[in-house]
Amino acid sequence: MNRHYLLAVLAISGLALTVFSVVRDDQVAIPDKASGTEIRSPFANQIAGTGITEAYGGNIAIGTPVAAIIKSIPVRWGSTVSAGTPLVYLDDSDLQARLPLANARMKEAQARLAMSRHASERAERISDKRAISAEEVDNRRFSVKTDEMLVATAQAAVDEIKMEMQRRIVRAPASGQILQIRLHNGEYADNSAPLILMGDSGRRQVRVDIDENDARYVRSDAAAFAYSRNDAEHPVTLHFERIEPYLRPKSTLIGTSAERVDTRVLQVIYSFDTKDMPLYIGQMLDVFIDAGPKPHTASSRRSTAAGAVQP
Repeated sequence: MNRHYLLAVLAISGLALTVFSVVRDDQVAIPDKASGTEIRSPFANQIAGTGITEAYGGNIAIGTPVAAIIKSIPVRWGSTVSAGTPLVYLDDSDLQARLPLANARMKEAQARLAMSRHASERAERISDKRAISAEEVDNRRFSVKTDEMLVATAQAAVDEIKMEMQRRIVRAPASGQILQIRLHNGEYADNSAPLILMGDSGRRQVRVDIDENDARYVRSDAAAFAYSRNDAEHPVTLHFERIEPYLRPKSTLIGTSAERVDTRVLQVIYSFDTKDMPLYIGQMLDVFIDAGPKPHTASSRRSTAAGAVQP
């Protein structure tokens, strides 16, 4: 009997050891945010905000002038392109089918114009006015003008098709780097979403959301620094670019329990050199702006004035 109990105990112990080993191996080490380096503001009085890194001058969302199937995309992620470089070729098989017919009609109109001119020139060379009436001479002249208009119309039809074929080639509006390709060959492209995201491959800029309650304290000459999340050792010096004066609803959320979402924000744009910190576009940064000396409130001014008056 003791032997059976011993075997049962050994079996249970082995099972427990196996389960413990599996659970221990499957555990993923999750970094504790609290263990990271705490980022402290370098200013005594500061305005804090969350910023999103962008290409200098703003990210460019490339759209399509016409809705069509994507035939090919000659660029790749991270490619550097110049202005006018083809980015997307849209399907133009329908235009390719119409072009030969339009060219044939133009050649037909050119042939008729050549015949009309020849007939008109022959009529003009007849010296004996009794051989041909003046009305016939005028009719041949009018036929030349009519056929010239037909040739121009046929040429316009050909030019229209060729221009439409050029519109099926989406080109880069400026020099920059391909940041994102959102569609692929064979997919349907329309104006509901951009095809490609691109931007300046040199400098970067950060779009900082400032709470509407702090917006009045933002100054263009104030010093500002940005930090990557949980990285207090590598501050990035920011250079003021502009303030977008329209306050918009807050859309960038950081996920803290005390965060307000029913507020509007002022967006301030700063630029920085990529050599200072190799940050990716779209990366979130913690931004601190020097607010200068703390402004005196009405209550502090009253207390100061009361203290200055001595009986």
